[in-house]
Amino acid sequence: MSSLDVVARIILLIPAVILAFFGIVLFDRFLSRDHENLVYADSVFSGVVQYERVLASRRWHDFLGSDGYDCTYAVVELADEAPSSPPQMDPKQRNRIGNPGKRAALQDFSGNWIETSGDFESTFGSSILRSCEHRLDSALYEKMVAALHTSGGWTREQGNDRFWVYSVPTRLAFRLRYGD
Repeated sequence: MSSLDVVARIILLIPAVILAFFGIVLFDRFLSRDHENLVYADSVFSGVVQYERVLASRRWHDFLGSDGYDCTYAVVELADEAPSSPPQMDPKQRNRIGNPGKRAALQDFSGNWIETSGDFESTFGSSILRSCEHRLDSALYEKMVAALHTSGGWTREQGNDRFWVYSVPTRLAFRLRYGD
């Protein structure tokens, strides 16, 4: 086989390699995200709070055809035996939890929670929830709004784009994020 034949074969393989590469990238970027959306709420709350079932879950937002900003969320129905206040991670225990995923979830969940009094007035939390309304089932959205206005629940703002609610009276725990 001449060197000219080898070069010709390599040139013929280049389009196949490029197509295979883009196929892998597209699968990873779009199709695998569907699965990650389904399991996101479980990854946020598993091992952190006691819950019965996942009610809604969306880790990734669609960036095509939008301004790049949208809502992601994790919503679970709390178990009957869930404690009345959100679990907190003892700072001394942070490096002693063997499971890195659970440690990260607890660190993310722990923080300065504020007990709701029934007259919720967080512009930040309400704004993020309203931004997510079009993505949520209307009955679930109404239940989430009720969780903000029911005494005995807890809210937490995290950074400038995340909002948490833990409400045993309404049996909901959720994490909302509006961003890029």
